[in-house]
Amino acid sequence: MTEILHDPLLIWQAGFPALYALMIAIILRLNRRSERRSLHFSARMRLDEFLPFRPGLSPIYFSAYGLGVVAYLATFLRPELPRVVFGYLLVFLASALFFWFLPSRIARGDPSTSPLLRARWLGSFQRAAKPFNNFPSLHTAYCVFSTAVVLAEIPSPLGWWLLLWATLVILSTLLTKQHDFLDDCAGALIGVAAFLAVLR
Repeated sequence: MTEILHDPLLIWQAGFPALYALMIAIILRLNRRSERRSLHFSARMRLDEFLPFRPGLSPIYFSAYGLGVVAYLATFLRPELPRVVFGYLLVFLASALFFWFLPSRIARGDPSTSPLLRARWLGSFQRAAKPFNNFPSLHTAYCVFSTAVVLAEIPSPLGWWLLLWATLVILSTLLTKQHDFLDDCAGALIGVAAFLAVLR
């Protein structure tokens, strides 16, 4: 215990998983709050109507939960970790403000029309997280933030692979009809802004 108190980095290392879980819990709570609201903002454009529905891409969509924490893992032993954790908090706070003051709703596709097992995973997710608060996209915000951190702080080919991964995740959010184009644009801006605020 005294080791933790004398090493501030250990507090950030141990505290982030609890903070991340708390942020997810609050987001789900805000989702339920938005469900009770009568008015919702929609970011849908004509472009979104032309995109096909591909529920089979849900594994890529769900992989955002892994990519989203890569910045924490990449800086786990580095002095930048406290600033990275603060960046995660900035992404969460900026998104939560939108969810509170500008609740949004998205018209999702129906994954039960697909015979693929992985499409049923998307259906289970949709039952747990109702179609609210899609603007901005937290999936995109956390993935962009994580990728920017690794590209800037860990010079290696890993950052470019993460950039490809983040691009695929963003495309999957559109093709699984979990987000609209403007949701992803707003999420990417928040991710970049958080990165610039804490590491540049």
